[in-house]
Amino acid sequence: MRSLAGGGEAQHATPGIIIAALIIAGIAVREGVDAWRGDACCAGEPGVVSAPADEA
Repeated sequence: MRSLAGGGEAQHATPGIIIAALIIAGIAVREGVDAWRGDACCAGEPGVVSAPADEA
């Protein structure tokens, strides 16, 4: 770990960096699963055309 942290005071920040990286990775995994299921896009169904807002 010393080579990754740089030594000295930087070693005290290493657990925080690891925790932040795990949180970011968890969010990325959740987003990936949503995308795999098709839940990531907020667009309508293909072929469905909606009226413009001023005509509705």
